Amino acid sequence: MMCRRTTILTLLLFLSLFPGPLISQNSSEQAIRANRAASNAAIAARNLQDLRQTWVEELHVTTSSGDLRRNGQDMEAAFASRFRDPEFVTYVRTPIEVSISQGGSFAAEQGEWVGTWNKPDGEMNIRGVYLAQWQEREEGWRIRSEVFVALSCEGSATCADQR
Repeated sequence: MMCRRTTILTLLLFLSLFPGPLISQNSSEQAIRANRAASNAAIAARNLQDLRQTWVEELHVTTSSGDLRRNGQDMEAAFASRFRDPEFVTYVRTPIEVSISQGGSFAAEQGEWVGTWNKPDGEMNIRGVYLAQWQEREEGWRIRSEVFVALSCEGSATCADQR
C-alpha cells in the first residue's frame, strides 16, 4: 500500500513539473508533421489549392537556387510553373527535428528534401537540407518562411547545370 502511494505521489510530482506545454508541444509537433505530409501530398498531386493551405500569405522562401519568393502568390506561381514541367515529378521534404518556441506560437522544422525529375537520360534527384519557420494561426500551423540548400545532384547529365 505504501509503495503504491509513493509511486502515485512521485508520478503526480513529476507531472506537476511538466504541465500542459509538454502535451501541447507534442500535439503541435504532430500537427506540423501532418501539415508537412499534406504539403508533400499536394505537391505530388499537383494540387495548388491544397498546397496553398499549408502556408501564410506573407510567406518568404529562399529556394535552393537562391531565388526569393516574397509571398504566397509568388510561391503559387512558382509551383504552377513547376507543375507544367513534364519532367518534374515531385519534391519531398522530410522533417528531422521540430522544435516549438517557449511561447508556443512559432516552431522550427529542420529536415532533408529531394526534388525528382524524369530526364531523358535518367531520373534526376537533387537533395539537400531545409529550415522552415512555422506559425500557429487560428486556422492552425502554417509555414511562415523556408530556406532550402541543395547539396547534391545525381542521375542525369543535367546535374552539371545544378552546380
